[in-house]
Amino acid sequence: GFQEVTRSYASVIANSTGGFAPWSPAINGAVYDITYNANRIFIGGSFTTVSAAARNGLAAFALNGNLNTFNLNLTKTGGSVTVNSLLATATEIYAGGDFTAAGASLRSDLVGATINPVVVTATDASPDANVYAIGLNGTTLVYGGAFTYSNYVPRNYLSVIRSSNGTALPWNPLPDGYVLDIAYNYNKIFIAGSFDNVS
Repeated sequence: GFQEVTRSYASVIANSTGGFAPWSPAINGAVYDITYNANRIFIGGSFTTVSAAARNGLAAFALNGNLNTFNLNLTKTGGSVTVNSLLATATEIYAGGDFTAAGASLRSDLVGATINPVVVTATDASPDANVYAIGLNGTTLVYGGAFTYSNYVPRNYLSVIRSSNGTALPWNPLPDGYVLDIAYNYNKIFIAGSFDNVS
């Protein structure tokens, strides 16, 4: 029958039954993306607290549902942090959105960090507007959004960079509108968004 359970901004259900799991974190703002690795669940959005702890736009949970100490301390000069997209590997997390720093490191709208210990990496593409989607293939990071520059070279809404340092690679397909999602398979990159033309 119909099941109604209070959940604010994030929830877990059993795939086999559709029933709600007990996990119910107290989040004070919208969640826009969720990803995970073998040890943690990560959420990104426009929140500032999770389970009564300060978390600006990005938080991590242990697989048992407990809030993890992981905290990138994202901030935005003159505004509020939003995280739109997340990608996690076994050892690193990438976040894209609308922010200007991660802790003491200046990072505009895209940041990479190791998970344990939490250290901001050298990945610094410095897009000039929001990032909405991230994909990773080996050491190549592709990201899309509302930007027109990546690492100080023209890249309209889509860019490929080296994950180690953020250096823009030559590929420049020139979609004519925002890129909102990215997917990979073994030999293709798929993009979706508000564009009409590419290349």
